[in-house]
Amino acid sequence: MLRAGSTRRPSKLPGAVSGLPLIAGALPLGETPHLEMLRLFVLVATEGSISGAARRLDLSASMANRKLAALERILKVRLFDRSTRAVQLTVAGVVALKWAQDALGGFKRLGEELEALMKQPSGVIRLAVNHYASTHYLPGLLKAFLSQYPDIRISITTTEDVEAMLDANFDLAIVVGRIPDSRVVAFQLRPYRRVLCASRDYVERYGRPKHPADLAQHSLLAHSTQEAGNWFFRKGSKTFEQSVHALVEADSHLMLKEMALAGLGVARLGEHILKSELESGKLVELLGDYVCTYPGGEIPGLWLVYPQRAAPFRTRVLIEFLQQNLSEVVRKRRASG
Repeated sequence: MLRAGSTRRPSKLPGAVSGLPLIAGALPLGETPHLEMLRLFVLVATEGSISGAARRLDLSASMANRKLAALERILKVRLFDRSTRAVQLTVAGVVALKWAQDALGGFKRLGEELEALMKQPSGVIRLAVNHYASTHYLPGLLKAFLSQYPDIRISITTTEDVEAMLDANFDLAIVVGRIPDSRVVAFQLRPYRRVLCASRDYVERYGRPKHPADLAQHSLLAHSTQEAGNWFFRKGSKTFEQSVHALVEADSHLMLKEMALAGLGVARLGEHILKSELESGKLVELLGDYVCTYPGGEIPGLWLVYPQRAAPFRTRVLIEFLQQNLSEVVRKRRASG
C-alpha cells in the first residue's frame, strides 16, 4: 500500500482506469480495474444476469464470475447480492455503478475527441428515417458520404412514427412533419406542403368537398400515428378542425397514396410524394384554397434531428454533410417528379 504523502505511483497498465479513491482507499500496486471489468459490471447491473452479460461480451459464465470477484477484491466491497434467481446491487454496488458508467463514458468521449483530432471518423451511426426518404433521398447521399468516409458504417431504422424516432436510441433522424418536444436539437431543411387528394374516379362518384366539414360525408384515409383523430386547415386567419373517422388507417404515407389511387377515399399527403400523380390526373387535389396545418397553424417541414447530448465526431460529420446536400437532393427530386 502507498503511505500518506508518498510520491511513488502505481505502474500504468493497458486499459486501466484511475479515480477509484471515490470508491475505496488507495489501491494495491498493479491492481487497477480494467475497462473489460467495468463493462462486465455495468452489463450485469443493467441486465440482472451474470450469464446474460457474459454472453454479450463473449465470455464464459465462470470467467465472468472470476472477473467480478477480482473487481470486488480490488474495490474491497461486495458489489452484488447473489442468489439462484437474481443478482442485485448492494449499496456499495450502486455507488460503484455510477462511477463505472462515468469512467466508461469518459473513455468513449476521449476516443471521440482523439478521432476528431485525427480527422478520421469511424464507427457506426444509427440513423432513423421515414420510408420515403430512405428510398428516394438516402441512397445517393450515402454513396457520396461513405466514399468520403470509408471507416464509417450506417445502421438505418425506417419508421413513420416521429415519437418512436425520438424515443429510440438513435444518433440522427430525418423527420418529415413537426418536432413534438424539446428533447432534441432540430434543424429545418425546408417546409413541406400537404395536399388533400382523391382519385378522379372517387371524385366522380362522391363529389368534391367544398369545406372541411364536408369531409364528414367522405371516406377518409388517415395516417395512424400522425393526426389520426383530427385534421386541421387554415384559410386566411381562420383555422378549422375536422374530426376524422377513417375508413382505413395505415402507418405508411406511401401505402395511403396507393389506397387513394385505388379509389378508397380521401388522403392527406405530402405534395412531394404526389407530384407525378397530380400532374397526370390520377389524383385530384381537393380543398386547394385551404392550407393543411397542425393544430397551432404551422405547416410540416423536413428536419434533421439529433439528441441534445454531445454528438460523436462521426455523427457531426454526417450532420454537416446532410445540411449541405440534402435540400438540393430534395429540390432536384421534386423538379424531376
